[in-house]
Amino acid sequence: EDTVRDLLEKNSRDCEISVIEGVMGYYDGIGGISSWASAYDVAEKTGTPAVFLVNCKGMSVSLVPFIKGFLEYKKDSWIRGVILNQISPMLYPRMKKMIEEELPVKVYGYVPALTDCVLESRHLGLVLPEEIEDLREKLQKLAAVLEKSVDLDGLLELGGTAVLKVKDVSKIGAFLDMGLEKDLLLPFKEQVYPVRAGEECLVALYIDKSGRLAATMKVYSYLCSDAPYKKDEWTEGRVYEINENLGVFVAVADRYFGLIPNRELYRKCRLGEVLKVRVTKVREDGKMDLSLREVAYRQMNADAEAVLARLKEKNGVLPFNDRVEPEIIRREFNLSKNAFKRAVGHLLKEGKVEVNEDSIRLK
Repeated sequence: EDTVRDLLEKNSRDCEISVIEGVMGYYDGIGGISSWASAYDVAEKTGTPAVFLVNCKGMSVSLVPFIKGFLEYKKDSWIRGVILNQISPMLYPRMKKMIEEELPVKVYGYVPALTDCVLESRHLGLVLPEEIEDLREKLQKLAAVLEKSVDLDGLLELGGTAVLKVKDVSKIGAFLDMGLEKDLLLPFKEQVYPVRAGEECLVALYIDKSGRLAATMKVYSYLCSDAPYKKDEWTEGRVYEINENLGVFVAVADRYFGLIPNRELYRKCRLGEVLKVRVTKVREDGKMDLSLREVAYRQMNADAEAVLARLKEKNGVLPFNDRVEPEIIRREFNLSKNAFKRAVGHLLKEGKVEVNEDSIRLK
């Protein structure tokens, strides 16, 4: 592991971006019986987002379960994008739409079948460059095609944010473990809350005034707005900013714009907290509105049980009815007024409570 990290650090110096080429199958490691030293293992050990190149020859709808299997084989596959190889330009838009609608991954483009750009292989690997006729012409033609068919800017943005562990805190800031020989500085002025050794934090990379690579927790401008999530889908996100007027800003999957509006906040959240959230709306600009709660008709039973439990704690009487001020409801139940009224109405319909002018009572 240390050797891999050292090699990455050594060969990444003075580079704007580094690309690691995978070998064999994504999860195929040494000996063929584990994932150790596989492309996945390298991605996981170095914190590198992976782009899954899928051979689409002979497949269409089957691509969805095929990709789904790779995404779900590990808790975090590190697969952050997909490129469809050997697929027709006519079929690509339909498959891209289907994959992004059904799976939490973005499709960054495709490679059409290019018979005149094929690089031959043999038993021990690719044919050597000096043995290939017109190699430069083939690569130039392939590059010209990929420039049109692959979202290169989107791929570059994949390295925009990362979750890194705090290794130490000094007088000038915190030092983060990048998996390389040299740790990454997170200056105090770039922290949105004090971090401590051993914690993980979401950061973006930037070049400071002295030309050195540094980290910032002010990640808003580094997040993406092309999330592959749909309305009412559940996912996870990390709190990176709290605004009293707007709500809680969340980096969904540590990468995409998300906001829990104040109207959906029924408890306090803390910076750096990882939340389970539901997508309530995908805006035209691609940013998402989120909620900590289920859709109303599913949440109602749980809310009703909470009200019932509180009634029992209060000897069967609440000293207010369902027209009480929203602030009291929020303080007592962490519910909105509408959610509280739905819960009480549900209990009333089931004959479990009665509502009076100044109270709610168990029957």
